[in-house]
Amino acid sequence: MSEARRLIQVHGVEEARRIAPQELRPAIDIASQVLASEENKTGFSYSGFALTALPYRQLATSDNWVKEGHDVTLSIDPGTLKINNRIRRFGVPYGSYARLVLIYLQSEAVKNSSPHIELGGSLREFVTGKLGREYGGKTGTLLMDQIYRLAACSMRFFWSNAHGDGFEAKNIIKSGYFYRAGAGDAQAQLWDDEVVLDADFYGHLKKHAVPLLDEAVRALADDAVALDVYIWLAYRLRVVDRPTPVTWAALHAQFGTNYKLVRQFKHKFIPNLQKALAAYDGAVVSIEDTGVVLHPSRPPVSRLR
Repeated sequence: MSEARRLIQVHGVEEARRIAPQELRPAIDIASQVLASEENKTGFSYSGFALTALPYRQLATSDNWVKEGHDVTLSIDPGTLKINNRIRRFGVPYGSYARLVLIYLQSEAVKNSSPHIELGGSLREFVTGKLGREYGGKTGTLLMDQIYRLAACSMRFFWSNAHGDGFEAKNIIKSGYFYRAGAGDAQAQLWDDEVVLDADFYGHLKKHAVPLLDEAVRALADDAVALDVYIWLAYRLRVVDRPTPVTWAALHAQFGTNYKLVRQFKHKFIPNLQKALAAYDGAVVSIEDTGVVLHPSRPPVSRLR
């Protein structure tokens, strides 16, 4: 049990917030949000995104993204879309909004056994009804930018084994429809009801989907690193059959792209790990001087336990 969940169990939410160290309070809030939910809905992510990840920060529009994982490498190239009757180039998707949209698309595809994803009639409906986020300020503009980036980009997963190297080319979204500015409510319009996932991506997603707790994803929605750690734990903890150490160097390679030195990364990573553990009931992870140790744990969604 995470320290945040233990404090809530022993003292209650309000007292846990009061007595917890400042750095643990965000994890207390995340744990309380997940514990308060009774829906227990399931989301999904492709296992490749548990071993690699999108960038956390914006890249130059022309830059591609390469992320190394354990025996797998993700490469994303920016692309173009025709928006408002003009061809535009969009950079690689990044940050928490891109991850939320991507998880939503994958979850709906797996749950409905279809690459056709209904999005609702407006951006406002998508943000509030589908993603569970508040709509206002710059939320719509920032989210729409990430949707364009996801629709425009192309990606490759490269994998290696003892016999050689291979690759699989995938787009995430095969087709969709964008309203032009001035057609109805320009701030609210999204696609015309649905998008269609690429057939290759959808096929691999069905075979290699990692179950996630939907409320945990929403609780971690504002922290892209913590969300990535949660997806990684959801993938790794369900398959380890003995205590499995992971060094700080290995964690830095996967999650520490914003930090040059391992010691800088370690100081920032532990709070993100605590947030992910607070969202994952049943996760057993110990923090050691040399890294973390993963222990056999229940899946994050109770009906799969």
